[in-house]
Amino acid sequence: MKTLEHQLADYGDRQRELHGPITAAELIVQIDQFAPVQPLRPVVQSARFRPPQQWLVAVAAAAAVLVLVGAGAMLFRVTSSDSPVADTIAPTTLVESSQTTLAESSPTTLPEFAASSSWSRVPHHEAAAFGGEGEQGMSSVTVGGPGLVAVGWENGYAAVWTSADGLSWSQVAHDEAVFGGRDTQMRSVSVGGPGLVAVGWEDEVLDEDAEPSAAVWTSVDGSTWSRVPHDEDVFGAALMTSVTAGGPGLVAVGMTTPGGDGNAAVWTSDDGFNWTRVPHDETVFGGVDRQVIHDVTVGGPGLVAVGNDGGRGWWDNNPGNNAAVWTSVDGFTWSRVSRDEPVFSDGGNPVMLSVTAGGPGLVAVGADSWLPELARTPVWTSPDGFTWTRVPDDETVRGSMTSVTAGGPGLVAVGSDRIGSDTSEATAVWTSVDGIKWSRVPHDDAVFGKWPDWINDVTLGGPGLLAVGVHGGDAAVWVAVPEG
Repeated sequence: MKTLEHQLADYGDRQRELHGPITAAELIVQIDQFAPVQPLRPVVQSARFRPPQQWLVAVAAAAAVLVLVGAGAMLFRVTSSDSPVADTIAPTTLVESSQTTLAESSPTTLPEFAASSSWSRVPHHEAAAFGGEGEQGMSSVTVGGPGLVAVGWENGYAAVWTSADGLSWSQVAHDEAVFGGRDTQMRSVSVGGPGLVAVGWEDEVLDEDAEPSAAVWTSVDGSTWSRVPHDEDVFGAALMTSVTAGGPGLVAVGMTTPGGDGNAAVWTSDDGFNWTRVPHDETVFGGVDRQVIHDVTVGGPGLVAVGNDGGRGWWDNNPGNNAAVWTSVDGFTWSRVSRDEPVFSDGGNPVMLSVTAGGPGLVAVGADSWLPELARTPVWTSPDGFTWTRVPDDETVRGSMTSVTAGGPGLVAVGSDRIGSDTSEATAVWTSVDGIKWSRVPHDDAVFGKWPDWINDVTLGGPGLLAVGVHGGDAAVWVAVPEG
């Protein structure tokens, strides 16, 4: 079988031939009192996928798999909370504001998680829900339901897992009407709507060239789920990569998928059940080649989303991708931050995959070229969502960062990186006090496996920090317990 990179490149070539509002302080109060606002969030991010069908190759190329520093790692989004959550989550209530501001922040002081000895992978024999026929993977995790809820895929279908403590997990029983369909995946999960809302995509047409459709699922408690009925005008020829509580209630982001190349896309909902796609504006969501929004979070003027603008795909050796940022006050009207070449384009193929409040205000992470001579540290910071700076390059901090959250000494990012002179990748964790200076948690072969293992998302929950992804073709969970 061809590698994912080659499948993506082949698909891109074929398609070209064919088609030529609340304040940060108020948000923190809500996080402390209830379940956290998520995500991321993603998934993406972008993240790795199970072996895709033809249309999924295009989706992966555009929506998530721009992260392959030699082999790959996925996008997805993040959550943070240290408060227990009731079995049933009340719908999140957000205070509308015409001018949501992100207060200046000092480095977050949280329990220390930095030492590699504090990280471990939950053994499969202690979590039978992770195995099974075919491939499984977790793409996103949030605090909610009985304690924690993770979403992803199993053998071509959407899948959900729940846990009370982050150590013992159960998989929600498969329901074909809810989780079924050809190449269906949940990519991001957030508190909101009736309790929890997950987004992703589905493909009900048995045609390898068919376009996917964005998909939404809802749950009151994390254990029983329903799929929102398909509306072609809203969900057709598109995919959702991340969802967060914000704007009118919920905001989801992703891309449209016509003919291989696509445009960034945004959806809004006040309840998780009824969704509207924000009308396309070519100057905001369009452009040359492909535009994708990988993640969205509350911050800046109200909402901040990150992704990539242009390029054929990350796997291409030639530079073409540019990191990109979008902002909105209310979730309905969006603007794209003007491209500053040294910030958004310098390096190989920079792309932003995850964003969170932290550091000087906001911190985004992502990926750059898999060519060492072109790659730079894939981290950006902003005080307000409008003005961005790329952190100074550190050759010891490269790789693909797929998710970032407030935690550890201040911020924690997960993803994959090369180990020394080894050209293969291994799962990786980085920490930072201020979002500017980063260090990698020392590698431990027993904990951080090599490709095809990868980590997609991280959250503050369970025994301390909790990350989800894939190990040996099965869903996997990593945990870190505070020292002392």
